[in-house]
Amino acid sequence: MCEVKIRTAGEQDFDALDKLYYDFHQYRVREIPDRLQDLGKIENQDWSRLHQAFREIFTNKDAVIFLNEDNPLIVPHKYAHLQSIMVSEPNRKSGIGKKLMDVAQQWAREKGATEMRLDVWEFNQGTIQFYEKMGFHTLTRTLITGL
Repeated sequence: MCEVKIRTAGEQDFDALDKLYYDFHQYRVREIPDRLQDLGKIENQDWSRLHQAFREIFTNKDAVIFLNEDNPLIVPHKYAHLQSIMVSEPNRKSGIGKKLMDVAQQWAREKGATEMRLDVWEFNQGTIQFYEKMGFHTLTRTLITGL
């Protein structure tokens, strides 16, 4: 098994931390665009406020940021996230959904994606069956409980 090396971050890691922060923020923007603003291009960012926040963490004896020095256990890949496919009820089972999926998957391949991901509500068994027929399978599952 490969040894995973973890270390504490410092100012020498600003570039890596900027990229991680950017990727994490942009991922959340894609998922909840009505709550967060797109940052635009990474190279156009002013990271001074973020760097100041990092410096405060670096100098706080009760806080730390840990970094992995590359994780050889993760296989890098690029995926597309399908938000939704909608076909009106009278047109379901006509092949429109499959054609939409084919177009979306072709677009993703052209962008360099090697897989497509999507979220579907657990109660929506008809849609789950459609996606499974299209070759999708469950990779993770989100479980919740009220508090």
